[in-house]
Amino acid sequence: MDDLEILWQTHDFSLEKITLLEDEFSYLLVQLDCLFSDNVSQAFNDLQKNLGQMSFAVNLPNNEDNVNKDILSIKFDQITSDLNIFYNKQIRTISDLTEYYKENKYSIPVDRQISVDYFDELKEVTTHLRDVLNESHADIKNMLDEV
Repeated sequence: MDDLEILWQTHDFSLEKITLLEDEFSYLLVQLDCLFSDNVSQAFNDLQKNLGQMSFAVNLPNNEDNVNKDILSIKFDQITSDLNIFYNKQIRTISDLTEYYKENKYSIPVDRQISVDYFDELKEVTTHLRDVLNESHADIKNMLDEV
């Protein structure tokens, strides 16, 4: 196997891991939404206790469905850390591919020919995704601290 194929396999592997981790991050966002819903439910419970009987029923989630904010915070930390590792690996691989294509531009197989500009755009998008992830993670940590 030549260096180019190893680079592409590394790229594909990182991309697959990023996709899975992004899905897990999205699932945690759903859990975050549930956490806030649980807090609203708790506020309704407190309101019911303070006001006595209400003239309407409030459908509240079961306690076992509640999301623990500390566990959620730990999960967000881990997924964000893992995503950063793979985003950075992907960025390095894109840089390595760029170098390889520049140094070997006349020996790239036809089925692997790609403009180096593509790599520049891909690197820029991947860097942006990593930065947005980290900003989102900071916002989530702040929101969890408020709960």
